[in-house]
Amino acid sequence: MIKKIGERKTLNMADIFCDPDGESLTYTSSVSDSRVAEMAQSLGIFFLKAIGNGTSEIVITATDGIGKSASTSFRLGVYDDSKGPTLYPNPVRDTLRIRIGDENEISIELYTETGRKVFSAGGRASIFSPLEVDLGILPPGRYIATVTCGSAAYKKDIIKQ
Repeated sequence: MIKKIGERKTLNMADIFCDPDGESLTYTSSVSDSRVAEMAQSLGIFFLKAIGNGTSEIVITATDGIGKSASTSFRLGVYDDSKGPTLYPNPVRDTLRIRIGDENEISIELYTETGRKVFSAGGRASIFSPLEVDLGILPPGRYIATVTCGSAAYKKDIIKQ
């Protein structure tokens, strides 16, 4: 996981791939969501740059001189926890998802605009495994969500359709 947009990581392909015949390898990569990260390569070193919050699947393929190839993949998460949780979709019809960066215990409470508490739930969440809460029982309207993660609390507006 990367915690800041603009942060960079390097990946040395010699640490990941080797050819049993000692042939030199060429490398290609793909990023499933180009809004999250971009990759550049030079001499077997990949440079990964986080460009937006979210998740992406990274696939790197090594090919030898006779065309044989091997691939590896990993999930990349980019999320700045200092900004608080993401609640989506908003507006929500039934299932609200709460995403944070690092895995943590979170709780959510929903209040009407007049301040009456109408819902509470909790559980573990992370960037790869958001907490899902069923809001299907609530009537349509505007709600104020208080999400607590660790010692921090965040207020967000939610519209229930």
